[in-house]
Amino acid sequence: ATDRPRTWKEELPPILLLLTTSTWRWTSDDTPLDCLRLLLDYGAEIDISTSRCPPPLLVACEHNLVSAVRLLIERGAAVNVFHEEVTYPQNPAYPRHSSTTPLFSAIRHACEKYATHARGCGSTEVISHLLDQGAEV
Repeated sequence: ATDRPRTWKEELPPILLLLTTSTWRWTSDDTPLDCLRLLLDYGAEIDISTSRCPPPLLVACEHNLVSAVRLLIERGAAVNVFHEEVTYPQNPAYPRHSSTTPLFSAIRHACEKYATHARGCGSTEVISHLLDQGAEV
């Protein structure tokens, strides 16, 4: 065994690692959602965060993972969770915002996607669901 330091991703709790992997965003099957469901079934902390990665609901909102947002809220994720010092999961040296909420993250995602004409641009499904579930405006 080597004594190399662990990378920031190796230190993430499994639920955050799952939500920050690009596999989730590019697959057409339900495997990532099934994995998320299993982690929650076995007691994964739903609102966990680290200094480098926000809580699962924020990550799901940031990436417009509608099915993950719905599941996390259904299982009790805090829709108004506030996170300081959010960093972009794939590049922890690049701070995105000093603070954010799931609603802020979803709105930013929708606006950025609309502005860049990227896949899923302008989607408001996550925003609507957060508001329906009591997110503070």
